[in-house]
Amino acid sequence: MFWGGKVELTEKSTISPHNHEMWEIVVCLSDTGRHIVGSKSYGFKIGRTFLLPSGVSHQARGASDAPGIILYLCFDMRTDLRNLPSALTSLLRDAEKRGLYASQTGTEASENVALANSIKKELDEKKLLSQTMIGTLLSHLLTNHFRSFGMDDSEERRASARIALLLDQAKNDLKKVISLDAAAKSTGMSRSLFTREFRRNTGSSFVEYVNAIRIGHAIELLTTTHKTVLEVAIECGYENLGYFHRMFKRHTNSTPLKLRRFAIETGHPPLK
Repeated sequence: MFWGGKVELTEKSTISPHNHEMWEIVVCLSDTGRHIVGSKSYGFKIGRTFLLPSGVSHQARGASDAPGIILYLCFDMRTDLRNLPSALTSLLRDAEKRGLYASQTGTEASENVALANSIKKELDEKKLLSQTMIGTLLSHLLTNHFRSFGMDDSEERRASARIALLLDQAKNDLKKVISLDAAAKSTGMSRSLFTREFRRNTGSSFVEYVNAIRIGHAIELLTTTHKTVLEVAIECGYENLGYFHRMFKRHTNSTPLKLRRFAIETGHPPLK
């Protein structure tokens, strides 16, 4: 479930050092301020993006002459995968390993500002398809971030591309059960090579990843529709309700009904 907002920073209103389980992308909407990620310090530049992996300490500081303005968006790699193209997952892991936190500024700057404003609009309106739209806008932001480093040009992307195609097919047909052997065969890899490449690209096993996609879709259905828990489970590829409950609890630390109740009480996102 995506969440975020716009923040203005001054010398007196800084964001203290912190880290969290979710990933975060930040878009600079001003040239005033600095972002400190780990031990590195980066200046704000309009349209610059900061990609902050889970667990990475970061902070933001304003300045005295003018407010530093940023748009931040948090996303969960465990449950928001359905809303992101699979090709981006391996790039996220690579960026994390290489510490590519601050984008190289270039021609994407003005486009990033427009994307950030569109994300803020969707966050504020909380419409039925806002989470889906935010996923599309986030994908565009991430693509620009990675391209600023030339990350989509290497030869090693071939195996990643085949895996990404498989995962996008899985997202489009959640009810279809795909075995590990069938998945490996569809990418032209042996079971052992597929297992190794899949974990390198996604940071998880094939079964764990597919479950994360399904649970992410279940969260969307539970918080935006009146479908019963059983209907949600079946639509997400779980014919065994007990297994669905176990997977849901593992990924969200909540039950389906508790999560739905929380969404209704807080209004984020609203139940339609």
